Amino acid sequence: MQLNPHFLFNTMNSISSLMQTDIAAADKMLEQLSSLLRITLERGEVQLIPLSDEMEFIEMYLAMQDRRFTGRVLQEISVEPGLHDALVPAMLLQPVIENAYTHGLSKLDKDGLIGVDIRRQNSTLMISVINSGVGLHVNSLNGGQRKGVGLANVKDRLRLHYGNDQAFAMEELAHSKVRVTLRLPLQFSERPTGKLTGYGV
Repeated sequence: MQLNPHFLFNTMNSISSLMQTDIAAADKMLEQLSSLLRITLERGEVQLIPLSDEMEFIEMYLAMQDRRFTGRVLQEISVEPGLHDALVPAMLLQPVIENAYTHGLSKLDKDGLIGVDIRRQNSTLMISVINSGVGLHVNSLNGGQRKGVGLANVKDRLRLHYGNDQAFAMEELAHSKVRVTLRLPLQFSERPTGKLTGYGV
């Protein structure tokens, strides 16, 4: 309930900013937002969804961010084959990716990078999100908050669904890159996925 208004507020701010510079881009972003809201409404109160559904949402969200940042950020997505039916909490990745843009990529004028890598490790689903930017240390010196409503909710929901059988970690890598790693039990949906996104193919 907290994530949806938080996401909506930030997206509407992005559209408002674009209205000053690129009406066509703002209009397209509004269409994409409508599609994202439709997906959210269709999910209803379902808590665990197939990874393919989550990636469909993320694919649209990244397209919106790409329009907003006008080619300043290279997006690299990799999903290991066979994981499309793996179950994950709904809206698990969007707050992590939004955090990467807000606190890292938005500080760059060019050559930004965000990478999402999803693979299995025995009976565990490993999700890694890496972004370039200013790093954790600089953010903390400037009084920035790396974790707000979004990341706090991700942690809480991981604990709610999986107890101690999960992990959330954030670390700074070389060259001011930040990596968020999520670890959760590998579970599969009973219904096969009919339609796949472009990622992981």
